[in-house]
Amino acid sequence: MKFNRNKNVIILLIFTISVINCVYSLSVKNTKITANTNKNTKLKVLSKTNTVSSTYLRNFLTFQNGLLSSPTVKVVNIIKKSPRIYTEGLFYEDGNIYESGYYKNKSFLVKKNHESKKIIKTVPLLSLTGKGIAKCRNKFYQLTEKEKKVITYTYPDLNLITTSFLDSEMLNGGGLSNLTDNNLVATDGTNNLHILDCQDELYVIKSIPIYDLNGTPMTGLQDLTVVDEYVYANRQNDNRILKIDPKNGSVVKTYDLINLINYELKMKSLSRNDIAKGSILNGITYDKKRNLFILTGRNWGYYYEVKLQ
Repeated sequence: MKFNRNKNVIILLIFTISVINCVYSLSVKNTKITANTNKNTKLKVLSKTNTVSSTYLRNFLTFQNGLLSSPTVKVVNIIKKSPRIYTEGLFYEDGNIYESGYYKNKSFLVKKNHESKKIIKTVPLLSLTGKGIAKCRNKFYQLTEKEKKVITYTYPDLNLITTSFLDSEMLNGGGLSNLTDNNLVATDGTNNLHILDCQDELYVIKSIPIYDLNGTPMTGLQDLTVVDEYVYANRQNDNRILKIDPKNGSVVKTYDLINLINYELKMKSLSRNDIAKGSILNGITYDKKRNLFILTGRNWGYYYEVKLQ
């Protein structure tokens, strides 16, 4: 990965953070000095201070997101990720985010409010290795990697219904997303997309090999989500999101997320050593009401709400 491509931009961003914080601190300090013992005056000063604070914060966030954006990727919001999960699967609906992954070397499925970060439910997987997650009708599914199993839950309560084996046509459990009312689409670490039947124990209906425009197989497909007629997928050791046409298996467009990786590095939520050990871009879902993607990575410090142009 070329982490230095946007080095100057990220340095400018960090410098701007320092300048704005300094100016804001001076503004608040000078405002408070003018206060006297009159109660009404104190209230006015506090109101002015809050206005200054919100204005600086709003302007800074707009500036920050603009620097992280590109012609094809518009960063709308950055949200602190808590807890720091080694993300393998992501799903969003009705204000709640569902995340499959690892925390302190233990695999689990967690449901939490996306805005408040309040954890609603945690499902430990014990010895299983959780991967992609998706909803189909009134059920929620989670794939496991090494054990090649499908875990079926009730939705939205995440009560266990059953555990079964993956179709033998899939090499491993990988990414998972809803495709139609009756079908899911899955990856298994190869360059194949597998169409699964929700009404028949997620048996494989069809497998579609994925190639880029040069005919190179896109091996290592990971988490994915479906928007309109296209599949948007993460890929192992790739800082891009692939936009795939499932009708013919071709990659029609790619989105480079190197700015987000550099931001994680500069904010020290990741190190180059972390990335070398697997803390890569992975985890993608879509908010239909706001028409934006929610992205993250393995052990990343943030969620990114973005629009892909």
